[in-house]
Amino acid sequence: MKKTGTLMLVLLCATMGMAQSSLVKNNAVDYSKAKHYGLEAGLMGGAMVYTGDAHCERFLLKNGLSPAGGAFLKYYLTDRFSVKANVLAGKIKGDDRNYPGDEHGSRNFSFSSTVFDAAAILEFEPWGHKRYSSGTFRRIFSPYINIGAGFVNATPKVDFNEANNRLLTPQIEADKAFKNYNHFSIPLGIGWKYDVSERLTIGAEASYRKPFTDYLDGISKAGNPDARDWYETGTVNLAYRFKYKRDADKDGVADDDDACPSEPGTLRGKGCPDQDGDGVVDKMDTCPTETGSAALNGCPDKDSDGIADRDDNCPDYAGDAMNGGCPDKDGDGIIDMKDNCPDVKGLSAFDGCPDTDGDGIMDKLDACPREKGLKADNGCPAKDADKDGIADRDDKCPDEAGTKENDGCPVVAKAEESASTSSTSTSSMSSASTITSNVTVGSDAVVVGKYVDYGSVQNLPSGSSYNGSGREVDPSSLITSRVQVGSETISSDAIISSEETAVFDEALYGIQFETGSSTITNASSGVLTKVYNVMSNRSAVSFEIGGHTDNQGNSVSNQRLSESRAKAVYAYLVKRGIAASRLSYVGYGDTNPVGDNASATGRAKNRRVQFTIK
Repeated sequence: MKKTGTLMLVLLCATMGMAQSSLVKNNAVDYSKAKHYGLEAGLMGGAMVYTGDAHCERFLLKNGLSPAGGAFLKYYLTDRFSVKANVLAGKIKGDDRNYPGDEHGSRNFSFSSTVFDAAAILEFEPWGHKRYSSGTFRRIFSPYINIGAGFVNATPKVDFNEANNRLLTPQIEADKAFKNYNHFSIPLGIGWKYDVSERLTIGAEASYRKPFTDYLDGISKAGNPDARDWYETGTVNLAYRFKYKRDADKDGVADDDDACPSEPGTLRGKGCPDQDGDGVVDKMDTCPTETGSAALNGCPDKDSDGIADRDDNCPDYAGDAMNGGCPDKDGDGIIDMKDNCPDVKGLSAFDGCPDTDGDGIMDKLDACPREKGLKADNGCPAKDADKDGIADRDDKCPDEAGTKENDGCPVVAKAEESASTSSTSTSSMSSASTITSNVTVGSDAVVVGKYVDYGSVQNLPSGSSYNGSGREVDPSSLITSRVQVGSETISSDAIISSEETAVFDEALYGIQFETGSSTITNASSGVLTKVYNVMSNRSAVSFEIGGHTDNQGNSVSNQRLSESRAKAVYAYLVKRGIAASRLSYVGYGDTNPVGDNASATGRAKNRRVQFTIK
């Protein structure tokens, strides 16, 4: 143990001497160009000394010290801490004859052993950070301490001098039988280093090795089995630091190659951060938290239409830039989400729906989409069956040529006027037919334009006016099979009775449809049959079928619904055999309410199908 202390003292004294003769100097290296060093390789050369069963208490250079040498590879974890792999080889020896006194002299043991030492060592350099503390590299004198773990291989050759030590024969045989040459050890050391330059260092180190064995010298049982062997080394070291690139942000990209040296980044991003991992670094990424594409500056494009979602009005559907990223399948310039006819080119005025004939009525509402017409004729050209120049819709006598002054009816001789009585009367008995012109009682009739009211008078005194004289008349008694109007005879086909009028009143709310559609329900068949029977019996009378709705929902939709329902009734009657020329249909939507739309009862009244005599 005295040898160990002496060796450590010698090394420390040498260290202090070096420190006194070497002042720390600044090296004029620009820190911005300087490199830190992570790896260092070095060589060691010095001496090895043993302490054990055959050692000499005195520190005898002649017989105690043996040469040793090795190499190490060190990696700097920080400016103060490093780890190194250390290999060392040397020779240890001992001889009882060198031991003073008679304790060992009579025994005369001697040995020599080659030692190989391999260890992993953690080193602490308290002032290592000062090497770069001023912003530039500084040469410093720096002490350090270390500790580690390793293995020692020792192959001792022992002379037990057995002829003179027969009393120790059992112990000697036991020692000879021991053949384990590899032993775990703990190295402890202290040393110093000096920076000759930024890459080259010199230093010295004293190290104490404590193997977990008493057989470094091959002697234990025959010696002192209670005390284990150890050995010490003293070396001078020369080391070279390998340059490596500095990485201040610890992202694995050297500062020289790091576009963002102060922010941890990715290798793909040249050291710059990329939160969403899309390959577009954050500082260039318009959408840094969403995975996108480089073509769109890092922004996503779910529908792959080349327009970033943040700028795409329809991010889930592929479109084009002209339409803000929204699709327009028919290419009419109206995006599909606003196009009521997305598969057919149309006009913006009709929300994308077409008007093939250009009559201002979209094809959906145009009964004659390929012929220009008028809205009043459902988009069809005006019909004039009797060719009198008056459209059928305005012609009270569409099957007979007439005059405009006579509302399309032919001029006929007026019934003989009564000198005593002339009046104007309006019938309030029916909403389906009304007396609309001067009514004069001739011999047996009341004239109502071309038609005769169901209240046509028979058996009234000549010269009396219907209701004009204040007389009460039972309308059911006034129905005649034929009526003479002046010189013209009108068939009973043109006469509507009160009972027949009641059928149309029943149909007003009796015709029902599926909710929100124009499909007639089965419950409506009874009243439609009644309507059909009346129309069949009155073949000279034409009717308008008008559809009406309440004001719930969109007005345009209501108009369409009312028209499609009127058209459904029209189609039903035509299919049953009523001449199409006698019927017309029109949708009024919610424009002609008869009830208060603010109440459920009022809205129910407004939803109706109304028959009007034309």
